[in-house]
Amino acid sequence: MTVRIDGGESFPFVTEDYQIPFYDGMNIAQALEYTGVVRASPSGLQSVGGVRNDISDDVRIGEGVQYTLRLNGRQIPHSLLSFPVHRRDVIGVELIVIG
Repeated sequence: MTVRIDGGESFPFVTEDYQIPFYDGMNIAQALEYTGVVRASPSGLQSVGGVRNDISDDVRIGEGVQYTLRLNGRQIPHSLLSFPVHRRDVIGVELIVIG
């Protein structure tokens, strides 16, 4: 299973593809958390981590930064974080600067 984080031009230091092991019953939120860089809550994503200038740096999701969630290339609502995934799925998170 692949988790693709895209920080875009604003956060290139978080852009990375993660190959994670799949297990039966896994959902989108669990797959994102398995990367070790995404922090999720029942209400949505809280932050995405990365490394900038050899220093760990988190991008907090909030007023100025939002995200698009994708499953196999299709945009899906944030409310589907508990949606089950399959072995060959690709989950994408694209960070967007608002304002």
